[in-house]
Amino acid sequence: MNTDFLHESTDLVANIIHARPWNTYNSMAASGAVGINADWENNQAESWYIEAQRQSEEAIISGLINEDQAAIEAGLKMLDWGFAQQSADGGFEGTGDAFHSTALFVHAVARSLLLIEGSSYSQQYADVIEAYKEKLTDAAAWMIQPEVWETGISHNEPYTHRRYVVATALGLTNQLTGNSELMDYARQYLADGLALQQSDGVNPELGGYDSSYQMVGVVYAAQWVSYFPEEALTAEVIEMIDKAIAWQQTRILPNGEISIEGNTRTSGEEILRSGEVKDINNREIIRGLAYWASVTEDEVLEESAYNVARFYYSDDLSLMPALYPGDDVFFGTDAQDYITSGDGNDLINGGRGNDLINGDAGDDTLYGGEGNETLKGGLGNDILNGGEDYDSLYGNEGDDFINGGGGNDLLNGHAGNDTLNGDNGGDTLNGSLGNDILDGGEGHDILNGGEGNDSVNGGGGHDLLNGHAGDDTLNGGNGKDTLQGGLGSDILDGGDDHDILYGGEGNDSVNGGAGNDLLNGDVGDDTLNGDNGKDTLQGGLGNDILDGGDDHDILYGGEGNDSVNGGAGNDLLNGDAGHDFLYGGKGDDQLQSGRDNDTLYGSDGHDTLGSGEGDDFLNGGGGHDLLNGDAGDDTLQGDKGEDTLKGGVGSDILDGGDDHDSLYGGEGDDFFNGGAGNDLLNGDAGDDTMYGGKGDDQLRSGIGNDMLYGGEGIDTLTGGAGADKFVLGDITVYYNTNGDSDYALISDFKVSEGDEIHLEGDASDYVVQAYVELGSNKGTGIYRDTNNNGIYETGDELIALLNGSEDFHLEEIYMDIFIFN
Repeated sequence: MNTDFLHESTDLVANIIHARPWNTYNSMAASGAVGINADWENNQAESWYIEAQRQSEEAIISGLINEDQAAIEAGLKMLDWGFAQQSADGGFEGTGDAFHSTALFVHAVARSLLLIEGSSYSQQYADVIEAYKEKLTDAAAWMIQPEVWETGISHNEPYTHRRYVVATALGLTNQLTGNSELMDYARQYLADGLALQQSDGVNPELGGYDSSYQMVGVVYAAQWVSYFPEEALTAEVIEMIDKAIAWQQTRILPNGEISIEGNTRTSGEEILRSGEVKDINNREIIRGLAYWASVTEDEVLEESAYNVARFYYSDDLSLMPALYPGDDVFFGTDAQDYITSGDGNDLINGGRGNDLINGDAGDDTLYGGEGNETLKGGLGNDILNGGEDYDSLYGNEGDDFINGGGGNDLLNGHAGNDTLNGDNGGDTLNGSLGNDILDGGEGHDILNGGEGNDSVNGGGGHDLLNGHAGDDTLNGGNGKDTLQGGLGSDILDGGDDHDILYGGEGNDSVNGGAGNDLLNGDVGDDTLNGDNGKDTLQGGLGNDILDGGDDHDILYGGEGNDSVNGGAGNDLLNGDAGHDFLYGGKGDDQLQSGRDNDTLYGSDGHDTLGSGEGDDFLNGGGGHDLLNGDAGDDTLQGDKGEDTLKGGVGSDILDGGDDHDSLYGGEGDDFFNGGAGNDLLNGDAGDDTMYGGKGDDQLRSGIGNDMLYGGEGIDTLTGGAGADKFVLGDITVYYNTNGDSDYALISDFKVSEGDEIHLEGDASDYVVQAYVELGSNKGTGIYRDTNNNGIYETGDELIALLNGSEDFHLEEIYMDIFIFN
């Protein structure tokens, strides 16, 4: 028996690719026509393709491996139908894609006959083989006719694998018939294929690469190596195959699935003749990997072939022994089964019925099958698949992979670093001990990470996630989820929809994601980000960082020294206990500091800032803001915009900033600065100090002994109750520039209450003019005596107007009301 058949009959290829007797899956008509050819024969297809008859090779190999002569006879009948379509020139006139289609058929005929010739059936079919040789030679001779050959080369230009099809077809025909002329053409096509391979191992297909046709080329090239080991080009073919398979290994995902990313043919836009999208050719990929693993005796490559086969065929119960060779394989019945495997790496499939399966020791694979199953992995690194219905799966010790499948399942990882996948249904997943990975899949799931640093993903549905002990990562996924970090420094992400997130103890990072979420940091120094949606953030105990993100959010810092940022939207921020920093961000925000000494910035928008208890710093930022100092010695800055500042109880500092502001000191000895704009300053109770700044300001001292500094513009200074000081100059003269457009209008000036007017210089620098009338303002004017003649004259600079005051002048009797600096 030749080496080609030995490689073809390895356990994996024989038991997977050729496992079934031919008659259980062939598509041959009674005439011998296959697939589309049978449709054409019945006028159900527009054209036929001689390559469809190459299924004869599959039938004959299956027959030889399984000693099924009926399959061999079926394969030969397919050959008969094919050669019945042969034209006098050796070709197959009317077939689609003539050159390539003929090459595939010639290869199938030559290889099938060589395999029979090398088998125990050789004598029985000797005459049949001899009869086919002439027809086969004619077909190969047709291919190498100059006009056919050139057209074929041109048509096959973008496809590397076709070079190896043609080369092997002609080479095997020479091997069978002894026609050495065919080998020259075979070598030519082989060399063309070798020249196309890229440095990374890719054999180009249709302008790019293809993870399916890459291995189709390897299958044909590997047959060349088996039949022609002494050929000069064979060493280069071996090198090509090694590089091609090395690249192919990068396309095999850990679970055995073949990546289709970037493919130019399979699972892309290329359409089969049936009208369906051309799918990945997993049979040829497995065949190529296993064939070459047999040639090279490479166990790693063989395991890779098994890995791919398990991914694509594990749903077929009859193939389980072949997919998991070397250990025990158990199959349950349709009844209720109780199966315990014992030691070893075992495969157990419960079949139908409500089964109890115990893997015991070893790395076991357990399939629940149909029914409500209970699967226990036991010792070892086990794989548990619940299948459909409601299953209970226990990984026990070891690093286990547990998949609930359909139904509402219970998954318990127990000890070890386990991977739990709830799949479909409303599942409960318990990671227990170890660093586990939990994915709820679809449905409304409950996920408990347990001890260890776990990764927990709710998937679709409204899920409950609990990290428990350890530094866990929780992602709610889609749906309205509840996430609880538990002990440890956890990362929580609510994902889409309206979620509830609790950080628990530890320094947690909590992100609400999309939707209107509730975030609670609980104990620890936490970072909370509301992200999109109208969120509520609660820092809890610890020094927390809160960011509301987009939309209108509510943020509570809780106890501890917190940093709270409202982000975009009209937000409500509350620092609660601790020395907090509150930043409103964009939008019309409300900021409340709570207890202790806090810092509040309103930023953009029309904001409301409240200091609460403690000595707080408030800055309104842009917009028309309201700042309330409340209790404590507070500092209030209106910044930009027309702001209202209220100091409340305590000795406060109020700065209006730009624009026209209103400042109210409240109780306590307050300091006022109106800043730019026409401002209103109201001292209320306490001994206050008031600076109007630029603009036409109103300064009202209220109760207490106050100091009123007007500044620039026409300012109104009202003393109120108490001994007030109207400061019109200190080291410089105030109101000494714009004549009647720049002066202090003093109201409620009472000598009897001890009011004073402070001027720069001495009495000789000023004159008093009675009955001055400036618009609606009337009273006694105080002028700077600019020409130093001691009497009022036009041109003297108006400093102040005492509204409604009695006639007086700068003589000794009145000197006690003036203080000169």
